Amino acid sequence: MQQHECRLQPTLPKTALPEPAVAVPIGTATAVIPQARVWGLKALLVTGLLFLVPVVTYWSATFHEYGLRDDYSNLREAHEEIGKVVAFCASDARPVYGWLLQTTFGQISTVQNLQWLRLGASLLLGALSLVSFRGMRSLGWSFNGSLCFAILLALVPSAQVIAAWAIGWPYAVAALLAVGAFFTADGAISVGMSYGPARAVGQWTLAVALMLVSALIYQSSSMFYAVPMAAALIVQRRRNLAQTRAGPAYTSVSWCWPWVWPFAS
Repeated sequence: MQQHECRLQPTLPKTALPEPAVAVPIGTATAVIPQARVWGLKALLVTGLLFLVPVVTYWSATFHEYGLRDDYSNLREAHEEIGKVVAFCASDARPVYGWLLQTTFGQISTVQNLQWLRLGASLLLGALSLVSFRGMRSLGWSFNGSLCFAILLALVPSAQVIAAWAIGWPYAVAALLAVGAFFTADGAISVGMSYGPARAVGQWTLAVALMLVSALIYQSSSMFYAVPMAAALIVQRRRNLAQTRAGPAYTSVSWCWPWVWPFAS
C-alpha cells in the first residue's frame, strides 16, 4: 500500500497543471471579438447613413420627369450630332467631361431616363461624403466633427445643383478624384523614400494623374483638393506649411495646370 501511494503522489500535479493554461486564452478571445463586431457595425452604419442622406433628400427631384436646359440639348446632340458635345466641352478645356456626357447621354433616349443620371449623382455625393469622412478622421478630426461635415457636404447648394441637373454628375467625379489626389500625395510625402524610390515616384505620378483627369473634367470641382488641405491645416496648426501637406497640394496643382491651360487658350 505504501508503495502504491507513493506512485500516485507524483501524478497529482500533472493533472492539475493544464487547467489554468487553457483558461487564459479563452477569456481574452471572448473579450476581443465583441469589440471588433462593434467597430464593424459602426462603420457599416456610418457608410449607410452617408449614402442614404443624399439619396433620400433628393429622391423627389431625382425621380420627377423633367430636365433642365442643357439636359435637353445634350440628349439630342448625343444621338443626332455625335462628337459635338465632346468638341464643345473641349473648347472649354474639359474634354473628359464632354466624353462622359456623350457616353452617358448616348445610352438614354427619353427625358424620363434622365432620372438615372440624377440618381448616380446622388450616389456619387454619398461616396464623396464617405471619402471625406474617412479622410478627415485620418487627419485627426473627431468622429462627430467629421460626420457633421460629411453630411453637410451632401446638402450644400452646390451639391443640390449636382443632384438636380443630369449633366452634373461628372462634377462629383472630379471632386472625388481631387480628394484622391490629395491623400495619395499626402501618403507619398508621409512615407517618403522608406519603401524605395519606385514607390514614391509611383505615388506622385498617380497623384498628378488623378488631379489632371479631375481638371480635364471640370476645373472648379478639381479645386476641391483645397478642402482636405484646409482640414489638415486646421487640425495641425502647430506644424509648418510643409508638414500640413500644403506642399503636395501646391505641387500637384502647379504640375497639372500647365497641361490644362493649352486647351483653354
